[in-house]
Amino acid sequence: MTKRELVEEYLSQGLGPDDPVAAMFADGHDDAIVGVVDGFGVPTRVLYDRGLVIKSLMKQLGCDYQEAVEFFDYNVAGAWVGDGTPMYCTLVKQLKEELV
Repeated sequence: MTKRELVEEYLSQGLGPDDPVAAMFADGHDDAIVGVVDGFGVPTRVLYDRGLVIKSLMKQLGCDYQEAVEFFDYNVAGAWVGDGTPMYCTLVKQLKEELV
């Protein structure tokens, strides 16, 4: 079962908090799925590894790291499509790379 299929199964079983908003996926980045994010009073959302999405963009777009970051910030993370919009995390192990 892929990461996306596992998350879809989790969501379809109603295992997350009870909410009427459908969680959305970031097309083309299924390998970067980390899990889901739940919180009080907010809908369950799909969580992606920001670093993996950026690496994927570098391959897809044929660009360098900085260009991929700029594309990510504006077109991926900056794409609000409602309360089910995916979320992106920077893992602790990646923070050092981001701080350089």
